[in-house]
Amino acid sequence: MAAPLTGPRDAKKRIGEVWNYPVKLGEIIYKGAAVCLDANGEAVNASAIATLVTAGVARDTVDNTDGDKRLDVEEGIYMFHNSPPGADQIVQGDARHLCYWVDNHTVAAVATGRPIAGVIKSLDGTLVSVDIVSFAAPAAPPVAGRRESDKPDDHPLLPGATTGNPPGAGVGTGRPGHPRDTTATSSDYKAP
Repeated sequence: MAAPLTGPRDAKKRIGEVWNYPVKLGEIIYKGAAVCLDANGEAVNASAIATLVTAGVARDTVDNTDGDKRLDVEEGIYMFHNSPPGADQIVQGDARHLCYWVDNHTVAAVATGRPIAGVIKSLDGTLVSVDIVSFAAPAAPPVAGRRESDKPDDHPLLPGATTGNPPGAGVGTGRPGHPRDTTATSSDYKAP
């Protein structure tokens, strides 16, 4: 077991990780589009298909209508369009929560039937800054409400995290008590 620091250290930061993936046959992915991986690990345009896993943003345009093309995809913080006003729209109170893909350039606050896009960093008018990070594909369909392991202090991306699934892994917003979460009831979760 490593000992805690007793002085400063030069922490290395890796910004804008670039990954290269095969593109699904027949897919056209435009530069700047949000990209997900399908069940075969092939790059596809982000969309509201819950089984997709976010990979990043396309660095170039790739037309794979004839096959055997690959695409460089970059992680980082990018701006995407917000969902129109309504239940899906991201608001300032959603900062530091997860958001979900509507299509390859639009994010929403509600998870139902959508893959995780990333963590909301800020809002700028109709644009949302999203930190695209790697999340593991869920092993089983998400359940409604908040599970004991979904407490924010157990979020694997936050300092001091121990265990648990990312908040928002459930149906709805994944945040019981949130004004737009209509799926959780008091019997579905434990109070923080």
